[in-house]
Amino acid sequence: MVITLVLAPAVVVIPPHVPWALGVLATGFVLARRRWTHRFTLEDLEATCPRCGARLEAVPGRLRMPQPVTCSACGHDASIEIDAEALEAGAA
Repeated sequence: MVITLVLAPAVVVIPPHVPWALGVLATGFVLARRRWTHRFTLEDLEATCPRCGARLEAVPGRLRMPQPVTCSACGHDASIEIDAEALEAGAA
């Protein structure tokens, strides 16, 4: 949010003036809200593809429910579902 507050005055000089500044501020608000509300971070994943049995890999980052994962071997789109109670217990 701080970065967009610094960028807003800089982009306001580009015509049309108001839409650019509002766009930068809205982007900052959305990104800050996403970061504020995200509860769990995916650090590592140990799973196998249900179709071919290859190891599934996920990019570390925000954990979504369900977490989408694509098999690099066969291209199968899978999703990992994690029980919210288990996450809460593991976080405590």
